[in-house]
Amino acid sequence: MKYALAIITLILSFTIGQSQPLDVSKDKHYLIDKSGTHFFWLADTAWELFQKLSLEESEKYLSTRQEQGFNVIQAAILYENDIDYPINRDLISDHILSELNSDTNNIIQSDFNYWNHVEKIIRQAIAKKMKIAVLPCWDEYVATDLTQEHFLNNPQAAYDYGFLVGSRLKKYKDHIIWMIGGDRLPEEHNSTIPIWQALAEGITDAISDKPLFDNSADYQKTFMTFHLNNTVDEWARNEEWIDMVIWGSYQNKRNDGSAYQLAMVNYEQKLTKPTLNSEACFELMPIGYDWESYEQGYFDEIDVRKAAYWSIFSGACGHTYGCHPIWQMYNANDAVSPMTKANLKIWSDALYEPGAQQMGILKSLFSRFYPEIFSPINIINQVSNDPKTHQCALSSNKTCLVYTPYGLMVQILMDKIPFEATKAYWFNPRNGNKIKEKSFNNRLLVLLLTPPGSLDRDNDWVLIIE
Repeated sequence: MKYALAIITLILSFTIGQSQPLDVSKDKHYLIDKSGTHFFWLADTAWELFQKLSLEESEKYLSTRQEQGFNVIQAAILYENDIDYPINRDLISDHILSELNSDTNNIIQSDFNYWNHVEKIIRQAIAKKMKIAVLPCWDEYVATDLTQEHFLNNPQAAYDYGFLVGSRLKKYKDHIIWMIGGDRLPEEHNSTIPIWQALAEGITDAISDKPLFDNSADYQKTFMTFHLNNTVDEWARNEEWIDMVIWGSYQNKRNDGSAYQLAMVNYEQKLTKPTLNSEACFELMPIGYDWESYEQGYFDEIDVRKAAYWSIFSGACGHTYGCHPIWQMYNANDAVSPMTKANLKIWSDALYEPGAQQMGILKSLFSRFYPEIFSPINIINQVSNDPKTHQCALSSNKTCLVYTPYGLMVQILMDKIPFEATKAYWFNPRNGNKIKEKSFNNRLLVLLLTPPGSLDRDNDWVLIIE
């Protein structure tokens, strides 16, 4: 296959800027925007946004998510299910590949221009002050047993594809987070790490206007991460181009403690980068990927809320929400696949699930305390050893936030609080209301408080201590 970098350079020529859309805080744990303001990452998973939605539909989707408080949308240029949809392969994959394998006089023409469609949706998001986390291609295109789709099978091919995508989208560089990978460990298949590295270099070189594959790039021009599986990966911490380490607690079971365990372990690494649960349990998805019988039921707003609070209160710099019909933009007339069989609603009806609304409430909790910066703190005497009832806490220099699931009493070790605490109240993560303010003697050794309501999985609370 012939890869024509010089031709790609001629396709589009855009103005080059000098900074990333996001940056990392001085303590290396959190994100800041270009103005230096703390950026609380609240993303929605919309992998097939570009492939499935019309511009009218994407406008509805983005407007709704903006109103709900989301500020990042995760979407893929080539997603894994593109392999399964022949129509998408014709309109998307072949069109993209044609630009990699053509000369200036032989670029494929079609009635539907996928690149233009992608750019229009990105512009819609930008108009709403949202960032797009663009995933150039899923792992299936880099390392898969489906060899006919395995077109990025060497570093040069990956570099050329990255340069193509970067060239097409570099005018939006101030609004794009580059999310390489896709549900995989980088070393999951032989010889794939150099391919992922080359893809990142190609994107960055395009944005830097430097078409030279030489294993170096100006990564100050991009903000990048790698969509890892559920792991703590030293490789991601040592890669210059990876600014944030993301992972997932995924959808294997209810009350998956990895949502807080991986956040804690990643936060405490010596080589520090911001960390994020980028794929937790998805609302309306069958528990344990049971596409046929649904015997364990479906994840609900309680599950997604708990995963988010567990992750953030254990050191994550934000959270990515997911909803099963939304990530794949499911419509009733979609091609049948094992995943789409399990949908309870079409995507447009699933936009208003309570879990999505409650993610905005979570974000607003931190907004009300801005510019305070919170870090995990060990001030809790755990009342149970059961992982599903795990309690966790954050603290600034004048406020503590304690998350307790199941309506469990909290036992606060007062000598561990880094300020003189005199009052506390309960914050309801279902509706954002605060109730029952209580004053107390700051000379207490242990503060015992029980949230309103009964011991029930839908009775989680946040205790705010000031």
